[in-house]
Amino acid sequence: NNLEIINTKIFAGLNKLIELDLSFNKINKLDPYCFEDLKNLKNLKLANNWLDELNESNFYGLENLKVLQLPPNKLKFSNLFANQSPFINLKNLFTGMH
Repeated sequence: NNLEIINTKIFAGLNKLIELDLSFNKINKLDPYCFEDLKNLKNLKLANNWLDELNESNFYGLENLKVLQLPPNKLKFSNLFANQSPFINLKNLFTGMH
């Protein structure tokens, strides 16, 4: 796949989606609040993309997220876990970092 940017509201109306696999794209940018409508999402796979920076607003609305897969990306986390509000139910975080 060749997705490069995940725009805000791209997932509007998909509030019953439980799993989303965006792995193996060329995603280098997540717009703030791009997953906002995915209230029931439990598993988000963003592995093998070109992401280099994430912040809390990228994951707003994912209160039911249990698994987040990020490796391998060249990530810098900008206060991603400072508030933890988007990740209150997160059980597994795969970053590829040791």
